[in-house]
Amino acid sequence: MPHFRPPPCPTQVNCQEAKSSQLWILYLALFLTSLGSGGIRSCVVPFSGDQFDMTKKGVESRKWNLFNWYFFCMGFASLSALTIVVYIQDHMGWGWGLGIPTIAMFIAIIAFLLGSRLYKTLKPSGSPFLRLAQVIVAAFRKRNDALPNDPKLLYQNLELDSSISLEGRLSHTDQFK
Repeated sequence: MPHFRPPPCPTQVNCQEAKSSQLWILYLALFLTSLGSGGIRSCVVPFSGDQFDMTKKGVESRKWNLFNWYFFCMGFASLSALTIVVYIQDHMGWGWGLGIPTIAMFIAIIAFLLGSRLYKTLKPSGSPFLRLAQVIVAAFRKRNDALPNDPKLLYQNLELDSSISLEGRLSHTDQFK
């Protein structure tokens, strides 16, 4: 839409700057893009992880790793967007360059909606900010405490965690001591 951008300036002399309303449209578009990207990327990995049996037996029997495939596909999508789509934009025009990803996204949305009845979904419960605050306060209060030798003595509230856990509880490791 021409009124959302400054007029063209082919000579690069005495060019008219963008109006504040045009800049606000640009900033709003950038904000909505970053909000959408941040919202989808932080949800896709946990949602896809919920779809699989994550018990020790289920994980050991699997020869592949969901997260490796996810990040491989994201890298391949970025690579194709930066090469194939740019090539199409340069040689066939912006209409094709933007139209092909739009059609691909439309097909992805349809596939997602058609399969949505098959997905495992966890009902949200409680406030994530309250749980985060509880963890921060507990970590601060217990920062100088020594860990017990027996991991069974560590606190776990199975009733509280049941709404956010599909296949039981996390096992304790010595990795982050």
